[in-house]
Amino acid sequence: MARSQDLVSVLRGLQIVLEATVKSQEQCVQRLWANSSIREIFNENRLISSQCLKKLLENPSKELSEASNSLKEAAERSSVVLEGIRQYTASSVKFEPKEITKDLGNIDVASLTLKELEHYLAQNKNRSPEMFGTLRQEELGTPLAPTSVTEDEKYVKEWVNFIAKEDKKAKDIVPEVKVPPEEAKTPTNIPQLSAVAKQRKVHRGVLHDGTEVAIKIQYPGVAASIRSDIDNLVGLLKVWDVFPKGIFIDNVVKVAKRELVWEVDYFREADYTEKYAEMVANFPQYRVPRVIRDLTTKNIITTELVPGVPLDQCFDLDESHRTIIGRGVMQLCMQELFVMQCMQTDPNWSNFLYDTQSRKLMLIDFGSTRFYTKEFIDNYLRVTIAASRKDRDTVLKISREMGFLTGYETKQMENAHVEAVMILGELFSCDGAFDFGHQNTTKRIVDLVPTMVAHRLCPPPDEIYSIHRKLSGVFLLCSRLKVKIACQPIFNEIVKNYTFG
Repeated sequence: MARSQDLVSVLRGLQIVLEATVKSQEQCVQRLWANSSIREIFNENRLISSQCLKKLLENPSKELSEASNSLKEAAERSSVVLEGIRQYTASSVKFEPKEITKDLGNIDVASLTLKELEHYLAQNKNRSPEMFGTLRQEELGTPLAPTSVTEDEKYVKEWVNFIAKEDKKAKDIVPEVKVPPEEAKTPTNIPQLSAVAKQRKVHRGVLHDGTEVAIKIQYPGVAASIRSDIDNLVGLLKVWDVFPKGIFIDNVVKVAKRELVWEVDYFREADYTEKYAEMVANFPQYRVPRVIRDLTTKNIITTELVPGVPLDQCFDLDESHRTIIGRGVMQLCMQELFVMQCMQTDPNWSNFLYDTQSRKLMLIDFGSTRFYTKEFIDNYLRVTIAASRKDRDTVLKISREMGFLTGYETKQMENAHVEAVMILGELFSCDGAFDFGHQNTTKRIVDLVPTMVAHRLCPPPDEIYSIHRKLSGVFLLCSRLKVKIACQPIFNEIVKNYTFG
């Protein structure tokens, strides 16, 4: 009897333990479900489904039409993807090398397929680009694969340098063209230049009075195709959903179109060249070439030829020359922004020439020059002053007023934006010379970009695209020159003499 009671007690104990275990598991499952993202997705889908059903019952014809449009769009995107795959497959499978010309230097690269170009390069893998010459028909065979990563990198680097050198030759000034006296004042009558213009962009000329000139001729059809080319490219990239939302690509495209139209209007460039020359007339370290108005049209601009080499050829000059270049470009950039309020916004290093004899900077190509409003520059200077003084609250406040932020951003976005501005402000708060050759400014800014792209709610003001393009180009140039510049005194002098509107 005692044993029976003991057995009953044991069984009852097991029952209690099992009930407690089941209850504990139920509570655990409930906690997991309550904290699970799946539950949120399920609830959201249920809510969306109920809303869709409600809309369908209220206006079935409209909802069915929208569904049809969505299916049509999906079909169009699918057809684009399938066509891309088909073309890629066709180009990958079918490869019949063209008849090889004996002089590969005369090959029209634009007419080659990628496979053919790889084939040509593979046959000449062991030749330096400078030795690039004839190729015997019997040399054709299986393309040689690189034997090591090091050799591959060396081979690619040689060809990149060679292509860059050849591309630069294509843009350099060609031997002089004599302009007869009777045609020197007839800008539309330059028949001897038309044939050359198909191959080159900038040409050297000599006027009847002995003046050397640079003649820039626009490639035919460039101006007319700018808008359509940009629209086609962006449209294709949008189909593939390339751009993150925080890029605000439509705003970027709008600004790019406007500035590219400016670039191809040579009458406008001539006007800005003359205006800019007047504004820097009191700075002896700069020179702007004189415009030859009689030989300038909407598609041709002629200026006097100035001496010097592009700044990308100055990186190996001695420190004194590099310091003159770096300080000159930085000072000019700050003068443009806060004094002249007119900036040549294209930071291309070929738009600046340096003459080692006179130690002057030659300023050319003013197609992308523009003015800024006094109100905008006032606010931009205020935010720059606040950054140089490490005043984060003022930076945030003015950034909202200028339209960088809406006021509804996450704290993460606000902090990233303010931090980026503060990093740039270090340039003007640094005691002594700022060492561009050993700075980590670029890396710190780049580290903030993903956060700003992910959390940005509005595009920046239109003016910012051109200003920051120029500022980043100047900063990169000073970094490549490895110069040390005391920027704080230059900035303080500007602030001291500035009058806010």
